[in-house]
Amino acid sequence: MRLLLDTHALLWWVDDDPQLSTQARNLIGDAENDCYVSLVSAWEMAIKCATGKLKLAVSVQRYYQEHLPANDFQLLPIDLGHATL
Repeated sequence: MRLLLDTHALLWWVDDDPQLSTQARNLIGDAENDCYVSLVSAWEMAIKCATGKLKLAVSVQRYYQEHLPANDFQLLPIDLGHATL
């Protein structure tokens, strides 16, 4: 199965936050599933950090560089075609 994690799912997974449901945790943790994280989530996280609504120990770029490979998540890019649908 292919899964697209939203921003909260990514943050909650990395932080082992109990707000992530057991079902979501099981699906994300299943090695048979391919997990994707959109570049849009990085943008959202950067905006939240800039407004003080999200605190990260590292920059968003570093967060992605560390946590996506460590969790075998794939980055889902966006391009102009996506933005102009």
